[in-house]
Amino acid sequence: ARTFALALLLNAAAALGPPIVQLLPTSCPGEMETALMCISYSLVAASRNMMFATAVMLSKEAAAGAPGVAIGINQSACSLGAAIGPVLTGLGYTFSLSSLGSCAPFFLALGFLGALPGWLLLALQRSRP
Repeated sequence: ARTFALALLLNAAAALGPPIVQLLPTSCPGEMETALMCISYSLVAASRNMMFATAVMLSKEAAAGAPGVAIGINQSACSLGAAIGPVLTGLGYTFSLSSLGSCAPFFLALGFLGALPGWLLLALQRSRP
């Protein structure tokens, strides 16, 4: 569960790359922007690999019955999010640019929303004896 929480937090940190680049002064060299986005994309790749490994371990360890059903429901929800997520994200990004004139608020909100499940998971683990 900690690996999964860490993966969620890494994914959330990756979402902060674009607003940081946008907030850089115009005198900043292009290499700095490129380096920040490379770091951001590397965090996404690490996060996705950790999530996949965690899902594989869970599915192999899950017993038949309720745990298997719970994992199946989780995988179905993830598939639905993968199908609908890009459309909703595109609409949110377009709204952010057209209404606010900047994509920074969109990516900041995305980062905070992405970090929330990881923070909740870590808080639940700490509260258990």
